[in-house]
Amino acid sequence: MAIKLDLEKAYDRVSWDFIEVSLVAAGFLEKIRKVIMNAISSSTMQILWNGVPSRSFKPVRGISQGCPLSP
Repeated sequence: MAIKLDLEKAYDRVSWDFIEVSLVAAGFLEKIRKVIMNAISSSTMQILWNGVPSRSFKPVRGISQGCPLSP
């Protein structure tokens, strides 16, 4: 089975709880769900400069999804 989940356009509109409930409904094992949720909920970024990715870094400003201040 192969599943592609494109959150790039919907990222700000889909709640993490909904994604986790959907993974449970699709029958994913807990270990796989944890890996997926960790991957999408941890904030790390890279910059692609002339086709070369930078080292990963954590943003220091902004509001994460789930924060009471986020829209």
